Amino acid sequence: MTVLAWAIVMRWLSVRHAPSQVTPAWIVPVVGMLDITLAVPVLRWDGLHGVTVFGLAVGLFFALPLLAMLLGRLVTKEPLPVALQPSLLIMAAPFAVGFSAYVATFGRVDAFAQGLVMVMLFLLPVLLGRLAHLPAGSPFRLAWWAGSFPLAAAVASLRYASVAGSGVMDAIALLVLVVATVVIAMFGVQTVRGVVSGRLRELT
Repeated sequence: MTVLAWAIVMRWLSVRHAPSQVTPAWIVPVVGMLDITLAVPVLRWDGLHGVTVFGLAVGLFFALPLLAMLLGRLVTKEPLPVALQPSLLIMAAPFAVGFSAYVATFGRVDAFAQGLVMVMLFLLPVLLGRLAHLPAGSPFRLAWWAGSFPLAAAVASLRYASVAGSGVMDAIALLVLVVATVVIAMFGVQTVRGVVSGRLRELT
């Protein structure tokens, strides 16, 4: 993951890109460094606290300028192609995964961790609202699987609700989980239909 992140950042600094080329998928390679922070505790590799902090710091640091670039592109340039619009949900991933990574690193839910969850909960309705019209107005494409990122939001919401001690937060976490489950189930059904009918190539 680190080698991939290095390669991507070096390419960004070496090749001039037009603002219209910036898409939410740009977030994935570098903000994916947060996965290192999540993996180390699960693998029970003791003595690697510095590695977890490294993944957390790099992932969150690069999330900020990338999100600023994306917002600038979405506000001032032409909209994303219809097939790529579900990837907008990736914009919530740095805050959702960042929350889980931060708690895994420091073992507590403090004000900063709460802030990450709150930004995620603010963004999700905005992004889902942008996508509400897609199922009726355009055919399913495999690129829509980028919209499965609400699953990360559901995990973060459930983790926060378990320590928040709030009935409202419990309800919000349940709602996010339902949305994530429905979205992924819908994408799974459409993909299986494409495979069974021999239309998988068309869906790309």
